[in-house]
Amino acid sequence: MSASVIATEWLNQNSLRNYPFREDCSLRSNDSAGNIIEDGWRVPNYFLVDIVLGVHGADYNPDIYMKHMSVINDSVTLTFADSSGSDVFTVGALRGDTYKEVVGVGSFSNVRGVVRFGDLPRFFDETPEGLYSFSMEESLIEPTCIRPSAAGVSSIATMDASGYTTIGLQGNVKLVAGDNVHIEYDRETNALIISADPNYGYTDGCECAAEELRHVRTINGINTENVEIVGDDCVNVTVENGVITISDTCSKPCCGCAETAFINQTVNDLQSSVNTLSTNASVLAERITTFVNNYLLARKTLA
Repeated sequence: MSASVIATEWLNQNSLRNYPFREDCSLRSNDSAGNIIEDGWRVPNYFLVDIVLGVHGADYNPDIYMKHMSVINDSVTLTFADSSGSDVFTVGALRGDTYKEVVGVGSFSNVRGVVRFGDLPRFFDETPEGLYSFSMEESLIEPTCIRPSAAGVSSIATMDASGYTTIGLQGNVKLVAGDNVHIEYDRETNALIISADPNYGYTDGCECAAEELRHVRTINGINTENVEIVGDDCVNVTVENGVITISDTCSKPCCGCAETAFINQTVNDLQSSVNTLSTNASVLAERITTFVNNYLLARKTLA
């Protein structure tokens, strides 16, 4: 006596019904004029037996349908779109495949899912090659196959200028503000603003040792924050790359090296002449003294 069938396996049940397409869809393709083919070939129930899509909540749309199907040799490519006709994802399979993971395209890049194929060998044997197009009403998938999901960041990593990337951080990752950095949340744009702010521990970095820290505080008793170097008609003050340059723009020296040597020689000659005059003056004074003494002595004798 044969055993009784207690329950039919899930995928086997689906191969006998429209699921994952809606029960009221006939799965008939369009003709070259875009009209639904009334009689003839339709997508067999055993072709697709399950679809699961995870869609970001903001992009959720229950009306996703099979837009195109291309059959070439032993390969099939399916394109699914939303109610506006925008492509959601594309998936391809070969004769020996049973399921394929899918990733959304365009504005649906957050979509992730799995498509479960049924009896693909039978499908390729019974389905003519070609490009099939479908209207939304003919190939909508069940809304229960589309599951809204919250978008999430899988990990966060840092990369320096050389391209070195750290390991990915997962879980509740914190952004901690260090010196010179202030992190602020902007509710209106749902964004984190990272900026330098002197009111949040701003410090100037220095590579020198602690004992070598020196800086100018005052100049002639004037605080350096209030010092201003001002030029005049012949003095120009410029600042570039942290260097203050004071330039004389109009005054020039009155003489050069040759003129200075001539002046020095002249001064030396004048000094020699002064010395000679001093010697002559001493000799002359001595002779005058002798003359006066002899004159006075002669008059005294005559008297």
